[in-house]
Amino acid sequence: MFILDKSLDIALSIFPKFYTLTHQNNYHFTFGYLKNKLVVIGQNNMLVPNAKARYFHNRFKTGQKFYQIHSEIDATSKLWTKIHIDNRLKLVNIRLSNQKSNIVMCESKPCCDCQQILAGLGVTKIWYSTKSGFNRL
Repeated sequence: MFILDKSLDIALSIFPKFYTLTHQNNYHFTFGYLKNKLVVIGQNNMLVPNAKARYFHNRFKTGQKFYQIHSEIDATSKLWTKIHIDNRLKLVNIRLSNQKSNIVMCESKPCCDCQQILAGLGVTKIWYSTKSGFNRL
């Protein structure tokens, strides 16, 4: 599928930059598409708490007490108030890992809290990476 290949190409091109800046072994990216046009890229940041993550978890009553931002929430928060977020939005979630100087794709299924927020927004078209390719929620 076009958006899966495009998302993976972009993630592979930007991952080395983020890895050298933070030295996290894993990085999640979420790519948002409307009508197959890329409109947003979200990324996780597990190092510091985030006010946007807190807002979304409180608004959708997920019960989450730790507010590090996941890539899905980063992407949706960037679109918040700019477009109407609904089932037209397609999300591709990719997790890349640096293992022995080799970049590999890993499991990136959204957590139950992120799934709850995305369902509350009406987003139903979500693909996520696995070690062997992509799956759809």
